[in-house]
Amino acid sequence: MLWLGLVSAAAASPDDLVGGAAPPIRARALDAPGEIGLDAYAGRPVVLAFVATWCQSCRRVVPALDTLAAESSDVAVIALSHEPRRRLQEHPWPHPHVPLLQCTGRTAVQYEASAVPTLVLLDRERRVRFAGSGASALRGLRRALTGLR
Repeated sequence: MLWLGLVSAAAASPDDLVGGAAPPIRARALDAPGEIGLDAYAGRPVVLAFVATWCQSCRRVVPALDTLAAESSDVAVIALSHEPRRRLQEHPWPHPHVPLLQCTGRTAVQYEASAVPTLVLLDRERRVRFAGSGASALRGLRRALTGLR
């Protein structure tokens, strides 16, 4: 007989991060050497969008983020993927206002990004103000951004 164990602890989710300090990110641009961290966006709110090249929901959300970034120069929007660099380079990225960076798997885990897209809003002081997953997270992100301005 096969027994299946049940886990009683609730699974972590991105919204567990809200109100806390933002974990550091370790990421690399696809076309330049060196690491990029949150310090590169000092003094600005930052939207982190954890995405994947194969993700259909990401293909719907990222164009809206690109428009947001184009219309709001005070908010930085970056896309992060922990897919292999070669795979990321093979897929066109037609979103000029949202740079695609390759992050470490650890960065994705620290942000509880177990689903894509996962959107996270960091305020100027690097506190997490919003975090959510799935295509519907865009609505919550928009509300949270309104509260920051």
